[in-house]
Amino acid sequence: MSYQKHTKAFGNLQVVNSLLYHKAYKDVPGLAEKIELISRIIPFLRKKLKVSRNLQVVMRPIRGDDMLGQFCEDDIIEIDPRTESVYECVQVLCHEFVHAEQHHLGKLTWGDDGQFLWKKKKVEADYWHQPWEKEAHERDQILASMVCIHFRIDREK
Repeated sequence: MSYQKHTKAFGNLQVVNSLLYHKAYKDVPGLAEKIELISRIIPFLRKKLKVSRNLQVVMRPIRGDDMLGQFCEDDIIEIDPRTESVYECVQVLCHEFVHAEQHHLGKLTWGDDGQFLWKKKKVEADYWHQPWEKEAHERDQILASMVCIHFRIDREK
């Protein structure tokens, strides 16, 4: 998956052109602030977590119920800026960075059928009971708090 032709770089963040230029997204709350802030947070999270040097972060609209972020097996984190708040956007980024670290360390992989594998084994569990999600949900709160302190982000924003 390549976004190079269809994105604009903001430091460490690639932003899909439709977010910047399509009228459907012109009213995304705090879009400019989220772009600026996320581009500054990425290097901070890279230092805190063991992730691939090739990891890319792309801001784009994601289709799907309640889906605000995802980690793709080709070392791409996708973040949807249509979050309720700046803090929620930060928390989603932290959550996906945990998945990137899980993948980089070999804990989270994909089977030949495209299903997730946890420590090389298939796991049959609903979303909240999948071990990679449990770990990501536990750690995203801590990481988001560290980010808020370091960057002086108001959690209420």
